[in-house]
Amino acid sequence: MGEILQIRVIAQTFTPEKARKRWEKLFTLAEKQDKIEHLLPLVERLQDIFRFEKIQTTNQQTLPKKLEAVINAKDNLAEYLANRNPTQADKASYALEEALDELEHNMP
Repeated sequence: MGEILQIRVIAQTFTPEKARKRWEKLFTLAEKQDKIEHLLPLVERLQDIFRFEKIQTTNQQTLPKKLEAVINAKDNLAEYLANRNPTQADKASYALEEALDELEHNMP
């Protein structure tokens, strides 16, 4: 990294429409006020919802465990990006998508 130029490794949602279709229930739950376009803000909003709001669901015991896996995957991704480790970040992105799939599948 130079004095002026900085090197960044980022993760960005390439096709928000595809993400919205794949995790429709999660986006619906998260978008009470503002439309969310990307996965990382979706995960952050879901974390806030489960932490501060009451969720009425038959899967009340399962969802926090599934959300914890999502949050851990997001944190791992953020760590690998911060350490400029694209190989591990790529693996973490798949883990995050799989964790979101599990959470979506367990939503009522």
